[in-house]
Amino acid sequence: MEQAFLSYCKANNLIADGQKVLVAISGGADSVVLAHLFYRCNIPFGLAHCNFHLRGEQSNEDEQFVRALADDLKCPLFVKEFETTTFATEKKLSIEMAARQLRYEWFETVRSQNDYAFIATAHHQEDNTETILLNLVRGTGLKGLLGIRNKLETIIRPLLFADKAMILEYVRQNSLKYRTDESNFENIYKRNKLRNQVFPLLKELNPSVIQTFNENANRLAQSNAFLEKMVKQELSKLIVIDSKIQKVSISQLQKTEAVDFLLYEWLYPFGFSETAIQNIAESLDAQSGKQFNGNGYQLVKDREMLILSPINSEFEDVLLYETDTLISGSVTLYISRCLAKDVDYKHATADQAYLDIVKLQFPLRIRRWQAGDSFIPFGMKNRKKISDFLIDAKISITEKQNVLVLENGDGEIVWLIGYRVGDGFKIVNNTMSVILIEKNSF
Repeated sequence: MEQAFLSYCKANNLIADGQKVLVAISGGADSVVLAHLFYRCNIPFGLAHCNFHLRGEQSNEDEQFVRALADDLKCPLFVKEFETTTFATEKKLSIEMAARQLRYEWFETVRSQNDYAFIATAHHQEDNTETILLNLVRGTGLKGLLGIRNKLETIIRPLLFADKAMILEYVRQNSLKYRTDESNFENIYKRNKLRNQVFPLLKELNPSVIQTFNENANRLAQSNAFLEKMVKQELSKLIVIDSKIQKVSISQLQKTEAVDFLLYEWLYPFGFSETAIQNIAESLDAQSGKQFNGNGYQLVKDREMLILSPINSEFEDVLLYETDTLISGSVTLYISRCLAKDVDYKHATADQAYLDIVKLQFPLRIRRWQAGDSFIPFGMKNRKKISDFLIDAKISITEKQNVLVLENGDGEIVWLIGYRVGDGFKIVNNTMSVILIEKNSF
């Protein structure tokens, strides 16, 4: 088994010569075998054990067993005790998820602080099959059918070449001692139900079902790598990136042969659930204005586009003084002063505001526009609600949320920043001094 272990590590580039590995050790057969393989193959390693205090005195006995094993293997040992039940209650997590979060966060801390290249866990082929089946039952995209990856960032799984029978045979041949977790036989956990109830039935249909699942997962991984390349090419044709905003033409998307699939591949990495993505797909022909939230991102179904943008935190009002150069979040404003006779203000862009200085009351205030805000746009005589102005200008819902106004000291809106100056602040024939405020977005 040592040779199979080394061959698997080499073929999959799991460990380079001289790299130290932190081995997660529970005391069970799988992790004990993994520790012995590192020891017998002369790969530098240390052990990391979590005492979750979930099995009373047995948890403490597991810890003592691991301490003795570390002494036998003459390797460093790191042990951490957790109040798992309390943590799970506080974080509103299942015991399984709480233990998983606690151990991986601690493993990474130990790894980074002690110069270990990787964290090795003892997942094997049965674990991989369980993961595939659980994902299939829960509902998953293609990635969920690939199973457990043998290398993900700082986590490696060097035992994925082995099934449980191979591991137990290695235990028998080498007279290894290990701890048995009696909770593995309790069917209160989903994985235990699969292991204890479903697998025996599947093996009646196909005695090699575990091997078959893992071979299929390997084939799917190759297919997925090819598919990801094709998806990336297709999305690059559809997505238009404007700063931090991504836009997709609805009509162009609907011309593709895999609308739902492409939406999933685009939006899932931004934290949109499968249900949300399905709702987005069903809204493509609906009226504009529908909004959907992912993890820190928002998608808006606009008139002809799907618009994806980060959800901005609350913008805090900022005061702007006469000599400022202001940098505030997503906008930079530069202020300069000049004489009216030296300015070609008639060719100003929407990002430039030439203002009659005598009409300004400093400090000015920069804030988000609000419902009910109105101003007299440059060149007009009557007041207009900003909401109506933005609609007439065909500004998308996403862009509307980020529109700022520059407000005079008396509360009048001087400039709808980046769109239109207020008519009451324009340069006239008797204007002497001019303030130029220029916007630079980044």
